[in-house]
Amino acid sequence: MKKFVIFFLLALSIQLNAQNKFAGYYEDYFGSSIKINGDSTFNYKWSFDIASSWSNGTWKVIDNTIYLTLVPVFDTLTYKDEKRNTIIDTLVPAMTEKPRKITAEDFRVEELCSGGQNKVKAPQKLCYRKGKLMGFTKREKLNRKRMRGFGTFKKYPP
Repeated sequence: MKKFVIFFLLALSIQLNAQNKFAGYYEDYFGSSIKINGDSTFNYKWSFDIASSWSNGTWKVIDNTIYLTLVPVFDTLTYKDEKRNTIIDTLVPAMTEKPRKITAEDFRVEELCSGGQNKVKAPQKLCYRKGKLMGFTKREKLNRKRMRGFGTFKKYPP
C-alpha cells in the first residue's frame, strides 16, 4: 500500500511540473504577446499603433500542442426603456479586463475606441518547441515561414 501511495504522489508531481514548463510570457515581432499562467489560464494581447485587443481564457496541453479556449468577459449595461418605463440590464462584451456596470453613454463612447476584447482573436492552438511557441497555418502545419516586418525589408520569424 505504501508503494502505491508513493508511486501515485510521484506521478502526480511529474504531471504538475509538466504544466509549469509551458508557463511564461511570450511575444513576437508583430505586436502579439501571450502570458500563459501555471493555473491553466492565459492573457493574450495584440497592439499596433493606436489599435489594440485583449483576450482571456483557459488552456490545456495534448502532446506539445497548447489548445486555447477563450472565456469572454461581459459588462452589465443598464438603461431605461422609455416605452415600458422600466430599467433593463443586459450583458455586452467588456472593454476592460474587469467586469463592471456601465451606462448607455459609457457604452457608446467605448464603442468608438480602437481597442477592446477579441478585436484580434487569440490563436486556437500553439505548438511548444525548444522553449518557443509556434503558430499553425490555415492548413494545420507549423508556421515556419519568415515574414517581412511593417515598413522594412527585414524578415522576422513568426
